[in-house]
Amino acid sequence: MAWIAQLLFPRRRRNRRELAARAMEVVARVLFDVGVDRFRKGSLLVDAEFRVRFVSGDVPGPVLAAVQVASLAQARARLPLELDRSPLGAALLKRRVALVVQEWLGCVLAQSAELRARCRRGVSRCFCGRPRPRNRPG
Repeated sequence: MAWIAQLLFPRRRRNRRELAARAMEVVARVLFDVGVDRFRKGSLLVDAEFRVRFVSGDVPGPVLAAVQVASLAQARARLPLELDRSPLGAALLKRRVALVVQEWLGCVLAQSAELRARCRRGVSRCFCGRPRPRNRPG
């Protein structure tokens, strides 16, 4: 029954961690489907319905924010030209994709005030899994 509810009432990704997790899924899929070269020539965007998308051509329709992958320093420096499909290569690629997504998320949030407002602030952990420092009166 739960999957029927998910089909009929799709949940919108609302916090930064979920947005980053979806971006990692999109980047990993694109890297394996079209390759690193075409990935570097495209753009990652968040559309008006709060979905993360990759486009290789012009940015379509209304978007909250779009960043060209070529403008991300982590994408230029960290992603190899050839993908290693071994288990060790997959683990290394996952970490490199996380660094690319972290930089992308910073650029996207800096670009769009609406996106910053729609992302909830109540996430207790940052994207990399470390607890956020809290300012507590002492």
